[in-house]
Amino acid sequence: MESGAVNQTGPYGSLQYQQTGTNPDGTPIYSANTTLSPQQQQLYGQQVQGQQEAGTAADYLGNEVMNNAATGNPALNPTNLGAEFGQQQQAAFGGAMGYLQPQFQQQTGQLNDSLAQQGITQESDPTAYANAEKLLSNNQGQQEQEAYNQSYATGLTGEGQLFGQGVQESNLPISQLESLGSYAAPQGPNFSAYGQNNTYANTAQSAYASNLASYNNNMQGLYGLGGAALTAYGLSGAGSAAAGAGGAAAGGAAAGGAGDAALLALA
Repeated sequence: MESGAVNQTGPYGSLQYQQTGTNPDGTPIYSANTTLSPQQQQLYGQQVQGQQEAGTAADYLGNEVMNNAATGNPALNPTNLGAEFGQQQQAAFGGAMGYLQPQFQQQTGQLNDSLAQQGITQESDPTAYANAEKLLSNNQGQQEQEAYNQSYATGLTGEGQLFGQGVQESNLPISQLESLGSYAAPQGPNFSAYGQNNTYANTAQSAYASNLASYNNNMQGLYGLGGAALTAYGLSGAGSAAAGAGGAAAGGAAAGGAGDAALLALA
């Protein structure tokens, strides 16, 4: 046996060379056989099994990513985002007005009593009476507008939280898929670099590199497709939700104006 083909034995296993032929020039041809220790063989089997299971899970998550890209996450749907904004805004505004309305009624009663004590009525002094009613109406209208503005901000906050939740839910399977895909990637074979085994080793390594490159390209394409679909869907959802929010703002302002006009009409 040539000096380079030396049998090796260690705690992890052994490497044994055996002459299997002779080259035309008379030099021997050796084959190398690697044998793992029983403990290492068991660990290797568990690793391969884990990679297979990870590959199966990656396939499942890949389908889920594709389905999400095709159907969209409900939390990113513009209709659902607009509904969330409306629900949060109306709840906040209703709560604020539930607190303010009794105060408005009390203030109106106090003003009427005060004007009556001063002898100011619509008949005796219509100008003074109208000015007092208008001042009260303006003050109450300002408080109502402030309550609406705060409720509008609350609606935007709720809408943003729903959108963020949708993005997180959509990104989670992509992140998991990346981790599983990396773990399930095929492992490169390790061959002895001695003698003519180089020819076979180089061929095997080239084939492995080609397969691994193809695998990575497929995984990257899947990540890119899912991410692009999520981005496009999220952007369209944000735009539509913003448009819905703008409409809600216009409606709220109109409602506030109508309330002020009604109070002025009473004056």
